[in-house]
Amino acid sequence: MPKAIPSALVLFSLTLLTGCGGGEKPDLGTVTGTVTLDGEPLSNAEVFFQPEQGRPSVGQTDADGDYELLYTVRRKGAQLGKQTVRISTATMKEDDEGNTIEIPEKVPPQYNSETTLVVEVVPGSNDFDFDLKSK
Repeated sequence: MPKAIPSALVLFSLTLLTGCGGGEKPDLGTVTGTVTLDGEPLSNAEVFFQPEQGRPSVGQTDADGDYELLYTVRRKGAQLGKQTVRISTATMKEDDEGNTIEIPEKVPPQYNSETTLVVEVVPGSNDFDFDLKSK
């Protein structure tokens, strides 16, 4: 059975490992939402919230396009304040023979590498839905 290895998830994992020390713990707001592409749920997409300063938070969409952000392995949410949002489906996958296959990006650049998405995370619950358009 093929294994999916989201490249951004690997990067996030490394970020989590470097952030497990006893440093200052910022205030967080919980963040959930739904991502659609042309009106259809976007599954297996990585959702990144990058604050102006500090560690990003990330989540992955399920089959319904729903996500919840994690700040660290043990803390849900995102730092309070302005966040730049990037959404990506690009990943690496390993087939049954161990060959690495690159899965192409479905999300247009204006939502990831050239993102125009910006949100404000506030204390408490935050629900951010993203209705992406392929054209």
